[in-house]
Amino acid sequence: MRKIAHWLEAYTEAESLDILSDLAEAAAQAAGTARGTELAKLVRKGKLREVCEFSVDLNSVGVHELRCLRQSQAFFQKLEFLDLGIDREKVAVESLLEAEYHCKVTNLTWQGMHEGWISFQPDVMAVFHVAQGHIQRILGPRPTLEELRLRFGPGATSLTKRRESSIKRKLGKGVSCSEDLVGWAKALLQEMPHLAELHAEQSVMSEEGFWGVVPVILHSGAISFVRKNYKTDRTTETQPTLNGMFQLAIGDAMSARACRVEGLNLRDQTLNQQLARIGSLTGALATLDLKSASNCVAVRPVQSLFPEDWFSMLKTARCGTTKVPGVGTISLEMFSGMGNGFTFPLQSILFWSLARASATVAGVKSPIVSVYGDDIIVDTATVPLLKRVLSAAGLWVNDDKSYDSGPFRESCGADFLSGSDVRPVYVKEILTPAVLFTLHNGLRRKGFDELADRVRTFVHPDLALEGPDGYGDGHLIVSDWTPTRVRSKDRQRGFGGSIFSTFTRSSKKDWTYHPGDRILHTYASYARGKTDLFAEETPGLDGFIASNYPSQGGTVTVKRPWGYMSFVRAWATGHGSCEEPSDALPFGTEPGVSYGPALTDDEGVLWQGQAKACSFPGFDGYHKIAVYTLQT
Repeated sequence: MRKIAHWLEAYTEAESLDILSDLAEAAAQAAGTARGTELAKLVRKGKLREVCEFSVDLNSVGVHELRCLRQSQAFFQKLEFLDLGIDREKVAVESLLEAEYHCKVTNLTWQGMHEGWISFQPDVMAVFHVAQGHIQRILGPRPTLEELRLRFGPGATSLTKRRESSIKRKLGKGVSCSEDLVGWAKALLQEMPHLAELHAEQSVMSEEGFWGVVPVILHSGAISFVRKNYKTDRTTETQPTLNGMFQLAIGDAMSARACRVEGLNLRDQTLNQQLARIGSLTGALATLDLKSASNCVAVRPVQSLFPEDWFSMLKTARCGTTKVPGVGTISLEMFSGMGNGFTFPLQSILFWSLARASATVAGVKSPIVSVYGDDIIVDTATVPLLKRVLSAAGLWVNDDKSYDSGPFRESCGADFLSGSDVRPVYVKEILTPAVLFTLHNGLRRKGFDELADRVRTFVHPDLALEGPDGYGDGHLIVSDWTPTRVRSKDRQRGFGGSIFSTFTRSSKKDWTYHPGDRILHTYASYARGKTDLFAEETPGLDGFIASNYPSQGGTVTVKRPWGYMSFVRAWATGHGSCEEPSDALPFGTEPGVSYGPALTDDEGVLWQGQAKACSFPGFDGYHKIAVYTLQT
């Protein structure tokens, strides 16, 4: 097998499968059991679908055998380019539509419950009542727009594609929102006056301030697909500009409040992983996983359980309609899915509250409840009632990935059998030296030293950097690494420890000038929560929303209460973040102030300044760096 000498160059799909098949067969044979031999034969014959679907009774398998069998399967189960004759996009659409139908039934059921012609069991109703109180206490008062920090996420919007989704391009592409959010558009843009001024079609500067008419394009959501595993893709919804920013701001506020609650830390999944290990040892804790969790949270349960003012804001921020490939535009019965900025904290708070309330109603003393997304951990005594509660709320417990008996537990990417780590190392991408580095190090950390040595044989000698663990996967970790100590004269200057080399990826930079460059610094300051250095005291915000909206969009009239304060003042004082400048390109200027040679754009606007770089998704190269460490 040839060896690639460039860290980001890729093997072909056929070459990648040959390498992975060799590793998978070796992993299965290492089990040393009849099941291992059977799995190895399936790999050798190229029956990869049967390999991926190979199942083992977790109550009758040892730790070593399970680790080897699962590692053999993990080389293929999440491999993005592997074609097993399954139309994964079609499966994803069918799953989405099935979830939508299920949500419709749930909405009708809860409507009937409120109208009095449908009722749940008394203990289930008691759980919903207690959970409602938990949600109210977690969320507290609804934040105002001034308290929220509107921001862009890393993905696409309805106006920008994923591959071109740098911040400067998003800022310069214009403004879009859903029909439900139109009534909030003026207020949102007044929180971002520079964005409004940048895209204003008509503007007036006066002593009272700036007035502008901003075109707003009306967009619904749009379903797209990302790879999940060999069986199906994952659906995600692209949001209009203002919806996406508003959702992320709400999600940030919800996460901050949730993190004050024990067992609901949405910034750290370590607790779930630790509790999963304890559950595998003692059997006292159960790990539950929900099927299509975000797609099955229906509108009516959220309306009933969340405070009215919160629900109103959340419902306005979501996209009520979305475009599904091959189906058309549909009105959503689910409340929010993947791609919505507040979906993760919303479902976490909802599931935690239902789990905690179930423990209370079930009479569990000093209950343990920990939730991270749709990964739920509770006392096993809570499970029977909680499953009925989740079902009544329209949620599906994934029995294939939920464990309340036996020695196995899994949660948040950690799998344990009788307290031992049995989580395999998954391969998702076509093989490159960078992927081989990550695979080698992952196998080494899991104790698969022989497999790691096999991976090492495919690494070109020119790329074989070695170093200690704990510093990423830009080098091959070795247990017998000999540190290179710093030079004696550096020691005299106070340096100790050692130095090793590692590779680091270079992100793709967007140096091209875009209109968004004019407000990039101001956005960076705002998104990072810096106090605005230039805001002036002005009367309340005035303006109005155009009463008639065409089918394709409309306009919003907003006022910027900052007088003559222009973009260049933020730029000239360094208020914001930037990277190395390229050639001089225009930024805003103001009358009577000179900051060097002035430039005029196509519209005759006088600008001054330099373009700054933003990062695109992905990488375009790599370079070697030296790491100084105190480890000896």
